[in-house]
Amino acid sequence: MSLAFGLTVLLTGLKPEEIRNALNSQNKSRHELKTSEEELTDAPVIAQRPQEEFKFDPAPSPDRQKTTAAPFEPLPGESTLTQSSQQPSQNSETSSLSPTPSPIRIASADVNASLGMSSNEPTEQIRELTPIPDREFQYAATRPIEHHREILVPEPVAIPKRATRESMDHEVHHLKKEILHFRLAEARREIEDLRRDEQRTEVERVESELKKLREDIAELKKLRNEANENLATQVKAEQVTDETFTKQQDVTPTAPVETIKPVEMTEVVIETQELEQPLEEKSSTIEVTAGSKDDTYIFKFENAEVRDVLTTISKYAGRKVVIRPDVEGTFTGHFEETSAVQAFAAVIKANNFGVSFLGDYVLVRSHRDPKIR
Repeated sequence: MSLAFGLTVLLTGLKPEEIRNALNSQNKSRHELKTSEEELTDAPVIAQRPQEEFKFDPAPSPDRQKTTAAPFEPLPGESTLTQSSQQPSQNSETSSLSPTPSPIRIASADVNASLGMSSNEPTEQIRELTPIPDREFQYAATRPIEHHREILVPEPVAIPKRATRESMDHEVHHLKKEILHFRLAEARREIEDLRRDEQRTEVERVESELKKLREDIAELKKLRNEANENLATQVKAEQVTDETFTKQQDVTPTAPVETIKPVEMTEVVIETQELEQPLEEKSSTIEVTAGSKDDTYIFKFENAEVRDVLTTISKYAGRKVVIRPDVEGTFTGHFEETSAVQAFAAVIKANNFGVSFLGDYVLVRSHRDPKIR
């Protein structure tokens, strides 16, 4: 500030007091104008518009001389005295104010500029000031900003059509993919329902067959029980004890006795002696021994009753034998390393007996019945 003030004093040839009085009057008018603007707008600071062009007022009002310009960097052909002259005016509000302003002569660095200008003449030619553009932001038109702060609003960036089309294609592809997944899920659900119906039908069919099979098994068991009862009743009816058999033999009529002619005593004695001689009885033998293999035996029968033979063999065969009373006779035989079933069958076949089976019971007859096994 001191350098600019000194240059002004040297170039204009005015006294320092005159220059101070002129500057003080100019600052006073600026202060009054600023106060009136604050009362009208209720804004302490009016934001400048960086993108708009500013001009100097060629004809200021006579009561105040004010030059308003946006901050800019000096051009090669312009002087910095005008900007420097404004800096002391901002901090000189406390200085004394002059009641009578005097004409001001401002020096210029331009060679062709005049050295002095009166207060009635235009202060300076109209000059357009172009702000330096900012490479980072594009500013929109500003408005009065509260709290003495400027808000930088970036302009909206236009989205290229290609990007919009690609985003739309992506959304369409995503929607198609979701629809495809939904249709696949529906198809799988339908297939599962069909498979479940088939399984349910198969289960019902198997249950019906199982129920029928159980009924058939119950009916067969019932028939078998009835057959066993009938056989047991028949066996009891046909079974005869030894006492009954002897009684029947005793009841049987005997042949009529013929009269015997008298004979000589010697003959009678001889005949009597012959009758009184004891009959030779043959001994009966039944022997059973275990064989060398499992379920094999050695059977030995000598002049044994057929009934005893069949009863003995049936014990080793694990069967219950019911023998009818008409089965009689003796049996002699020898079986080596044979099973009880085979020995039983051999005895039946050798005597030509008839046999019928019912469960664990075996009924033996004296003759074979072609209708019975």
